[in-house]
Amino acid sequence: MEGPDSFRNGFQRVAASGTIASAAPTLKIPPSGQPFNIGQIYSEGWRLTKGSKATYNTGLTIIFAVGISLVIIQFIVLGVTGLNGHFVAEQIWMAASQALLTVLGAGMVVVGIRRACGLSISANMVFWPLKDSYGVLLAAIIQTVLTLLGFLLFILPGIYLVLGYYFAIPLVIDRGLGASEALKVSRRTVQPVWFPLFFLVLGMCVIIFLSALPLGIGLFWTIPWAYNVTGVIYRDLFGVDRLAGG
Repeated sequence: MEGPDSFRNGFQRVAASGTIASAAPTLKIPPSGQPFNIGQIYSEGWRLTKGSKATYNTGLTIIFAVGISLVIIQFIVLGVTGLNGHFVAEQIWMAASQALLTVLGAGMVVVGIRRACGLSISANMVFWPLKDSYGVLLAAIIQTVLTLLGFLLFILPGIYLVLGYYFAIPLVIDRGLGASEALKVSRRTVQPVWFPLFFLVLGMCVIIFLSALPLGIGLFWTIPWAYNVTGVIYRDLFGVDRLAGG
C-alpha cells in the first residue's frame, strides 16, 4: 500500500508538472501545494463536519424529495396521457429524472468544496449546478460510458477510470470547462496520485459501510464527512475558482 509520503510526493509532482496551473492560470484559491496525508485529510474532513451536518442532510433531503416527486408526477402524467406502462415513455421519463438528480447530486459536491475553503454553505446550493446542466450531464454520460467500457476490459481499467474521472464534474462547475476538457484535466491530475487516492477512497467507502450497519444512523455523520473529504482533496489538487465566489 502506498503511504502518506507517496501521496505527498505524487501531489508535488502534479503541482510541478503545471497540469493544474495550465487549466486555470488565475484561481481565487490556488492548490495548497502543502504536504498532506490520508490521515490528515480524514481528520480535516471530520473537523469540517462539525457544524455542517444539518446543511448536508437538508440538501440530501431536498434531493430525495425531488426524486419522490418525480415518481409521483410520472404516474400522474403518464396516467393522464394513457402512457402508463408504455416502456419507451417510462424509460424516457426515467432518463430525464436521473439527469436532474445527477445535476442536483453534483450540488452536494459544491457544498463540500466550499466547506473545505471555509466559505458559507447552504442546502439550496444543490441547485447551483443547474446553470451548468449541459456540461455536467455530458461529463457524467461520457464518464459512465468510458468507465463501463473499462470494466468490460477485465475490471481494472474501469477502476482506474472511476478515480481518474473522479473530479470531472466539479471541474465543469468550478472552472467552466467543457466535458471532454474536464475529464482530461481530472485524469491527468489524478494519475500521479492514483494509488494513494485509491486507498483513501477505499477507506472512505469502508467507513461509510460500517457506519450504515447500526440502522444507518451513522450515515448522518459519515455522508457529510465524505463530501468534506472530497472537497478537501479537490481544493488541494486543483485549487478553487468560481465556487470560491458568491
